[in-house]
Amino acid sequence: MTFESAPAWIMPDLTATPSLRIGFLALCALFILLSILDGRREGLGRKSFGVIALIGGICVGYFGADFWGALAGKFLPYPPAVLRLFGGIGGFLLFSVGFSLIGMFVFRPTRKVDDPELKRMVGTGGALAGFVLGVLSVLLMLVMVRVVGQFGESFIRGYGPVLEANSQREDSEEVPAEAQLALNSLGWIARLNASLEGLPGEDLIARIDPIPDKTYRVTDKVVRVMSDPVALDILARQPQTRRLLDDPQVQELIADEEIAALAQQRDLQGLMSHPKVVALAHDGQFTALLEEYELEAELDKALNAPAQAPTPFPVPNQPEQNDTPQVIIIEPVEGS
Repeated sequence: MTFESAPAWIMPDLTATPSLRIGFLALCALFILLSILDGRREGLGRKSFGVIALIGGICVGYFGADFWGALAGKFLPYPPAVLRLFGGIGGFLLFSVGFSLIGMFVFRPTRKVDDPELKRMVGTGGALAGFVLGVLSVLLMLVMVRVVGQFGESFIRGYGPVLEANSQREDSEEVPAEAQLALNSLGWIARLNASLEGLPGEDLIARIDPIPDKTYRVTDKVVRVMSDPVALDILARQPQTRRLLDDPQVQELIADEEIAALAQQRDLQGLMSHPKVVALAHDGQFTALLEEYELEAELDKALNAPAQAPTPFPVPNQPEQNDTPQVIIIEPVEGS
């Protein structure tokens, strides 16, 4: 599938709407109903394994992220944080899909049960297990909407106005259609997340969200600083930030032409997998320095710094005024 460039990108509306909330909740109710019907058809054994697969997959992915990330690091050249993310997702998929397949091979569907009474029990139990699986799946979906929506809202509110203004300039490059699709999808999820605020189970969603609230808060501040040249300049001049940037290994990265080219091209994958970036991420001394860096406090200083008064233009030196009247002496010209 080939995308073509689009003429301009318009920042999506992130305002919450009741219709979006009602539509999403209706789809969730339909999903649970279909899960109940599927459970009645598949039977108690298969659907019970599905419930265990979902819960176990979440636990394996969350608590085993370090293990799976270290295993993935033997094949993928990425920093530890990225490997943990990949490891968590991989562990979840591996356990949930594998356990579900085991249930399908071990247990028969309801229609293949011969005894009528047992068939009714298997079907009823499967419907109940399908209801539980449907509810758990909806909760997981709500958590995913919360995670993507929070990060998406921060990104679009920070960079959206700049991207929109640049895309509408006559001398700017057009935003590719695939990039517009990604941005609009991110904006739609952010709007959906805003529309779902205030639901009765909102506190439960927040408690089972694996991303701490501090991460959302700091990410929002990072985007605001990165999208504000004045705040970014203030951050770069602060002592703690200068100490971090003046580290010899960081200076080596900054001076590397290949890394600079990747940054200019916005090649995130190339940057994360670059050997020097990976080596720096695994360096214990730099990691300790990074842990000492009070990121949120430094971001707050940059965002809350008073507006800098414009530097006055230098006034050319004026000759000192002398109150003594100047005496002009006219000397006679020879030969006159």
